[in-house]
Amino acid sequence: MKRYRKQLIILFLALDLLVLLFSGALLLFPELPDRLSGGQEAVEDGVIIIDDDTPLPPTPSPEPTQVPSPPPTVSPFAALEEYASLPRYTDGLELPVSGATGYAAVSLPIRSDSGGTATLRPGEAFRILLMDGDRYLVENSAGVQGWINRSGTLINLPDVVPSAIYEDCCSSGALFRSSGLALPGITDQSLYESYWYNARLNCEEFAMPVVYEVAVDVARIQRQCLENGDCLKVYQTFRPWRTQMDVAAALRSLSGSSEAVRAGFRARGYNQNWFISQGRSNHQLGLALDVSLCRVTDTVLRNSGSCTYLHVLACEEYEMPSPMHELSSEAAVFVKAIPQMNYELASSTELLDTMTEGAIRLQKYFMDEGFTPLASEWWHFDDLPVCRNTRLRFGNGDYYLSGCLSSAPIVME
Repeated sequence: MKRYRKQLIILFLALDLLVLLFSGALLLFPELPDRLSGGQEAVEDGVIIIDDDTPLPPTPSPEPTQVPSPPPTVSPFAALEEYASLPRYTDGLELPVSGATGYAAVSLPIRSDSGGTATLRPGEAFRILLMDGDRYLVENSAGVQGWINRSGTLINLPDVVPSAIYEDCCSSGALFRSSGLALPGITDQSLYESYWYNARLNCEEFAMPVVYEVAVDVARIQRQCLENGDCLKVYQTFRPWRTQMDVAAALRSLSGSSEAVRAGFRARGYNQNWFISQGRSNHQLGLALDVSLCRVTDTVLRNSGSCTYLHVLACEEYEMPSPMHELSSEAAVFVKAIPQMNYELASSTELLDTMTEGAIRLQKYFMDEGFTPLASEWWHFDDLPVCRNTRLRFGNGDYYLSGCLSSAPIVME
């Protein structure tokens, strides 16, 4: 009996020792129960080892990718919509007169406050510093400053109506044709220089001068056009007298050798003089424009100094009865020839059925502001009210423009 009691004591002590050893092992190796029980995973060198017959852990759902919102679509007409709220300056011009280039149409003395004088020659450019009623404070290319009479001057139209499109075709490459035939020595030739860097608009631009009062009227027309999504495209304003004579001589020569050209004149009762004057025309006086009409397709706002103006980035020209400067009856407006500069007859005479929607819209824009169309040319308009202004002095147009002196406007008006 004593022998069995002794064996039981030894057995209990051995069991206590095993319990102590197992408890110590748990403290040292807490993952041991999982290993002993055939757990689903073990770790070796930081890598989880998964038995082949155990299910894979769920794949974590990826965080949704943040797709940036597209930038808001900017309408090509956004700037056009803002045009109506842009400031207007003296007489409704799009940019102030100060800083614009002007041109002498006649010889003009510059009178300085100190009593000194200088003279502007016809065609000579000057920068307008200030307009005060019927006179300008100006600076010429030599830096001489002083006052001149505004009568007897022209102003550069792009400087005060920059939203229009300008393409002086007699400078870039003359378009003149008659019955589709080129005029020798004229067609596709640059007949004079008028394309210079314009610091006011920060680009190269055609200089296209008109009488100041004409510029004011064109600004009103352009505003009406833009409100309807249209835009003026100006092909010519001032045309030197010598250029006029060269074109007239070339057309006479061509018609003398071509029955097709002569027939093109006669088709609706016209002759050569209806298409290019043999003497002085209103182009030499700064009173006439050759212009077409476009549909605006893209616009942007630009700055000149502290002033903002609309720039037409892209446009589509309306279909017209003929190409620009087609010197034949193909370009005619009315069913019969009517005297030039007769507004009443122009407003009451029936239009030819060849007049397109664009040509009719263009004519309405100009006639609503008092311009008269030329019966033989859908593109030509004369500012009749300004023509009748006896206070103005006009030169003979026998000069070429000397350059562009434009600068950013100084808002003083």
